[in-house]
Amino acid sequence: MNKNVTIPCLMALFSVLVLIEGCRIEITVPEGGKVVSSSHAYDCGSGETCIVEINDFYFDQKFDAHAWEGWLFVGWKLGQKHLCQRSERVCHLSNKGLEDYEAIAAIVESDETFYLEPEFVKGTPFDEALANVQDEGLRACLNAAPPPKRYAEQLTQLECGTLRSLEGVEAFTGLERLILED
Repeated sequence: MNKNVTIPCLMALFSVLVLIEGCRIEITVPEGGKVVSSSHAYDCGSGETCIVEINDFYFDQKFDAHAWEGWLFVGWKLGQKHLCQRSERVCHLSNKGLEDYEAIAAIVESDETFYLEPEFVKGTPFDEALANVQDEGLRACLNAAPPPKRYAEQLTQLECGTLRSLEGVEAFTGLERLILED
């Protein structure tokens, strides 16, 4: 083995490895669903933590949170260095064409880690539960409940007038207190 050839090859390999260092996105997926990227190159399942290395200015991905049946995606988690915080939409991350911006270039070239984490809750979509309520008065009362009411289990208290029936109220399993007028 020729040592003169091996050392330069190792030096070149080390240089390449140093050049591809960059920032990263850590995707952590809790129980209740998965994260799917637009290219499917960065898909991440429930209970997994996936790392996305970003070392150039061609990164352009959309990340979508898919809840399991019986679960709901309620938004991207809030936290320091968390991306798409509180949004309930697809998270579009791109640095395409931003190499001339010094602040962006510094981030891409850094070893910083950013986070993307969906929040899932076990529950029934509010509109789906509401559709099962037979009594029009009860349906109107439930629909008039103050937010948040993205999923039926969020509703814990309800004040209603005189109702003919409570049929369908069982879909609202979080309802601990129902006040009816005499």
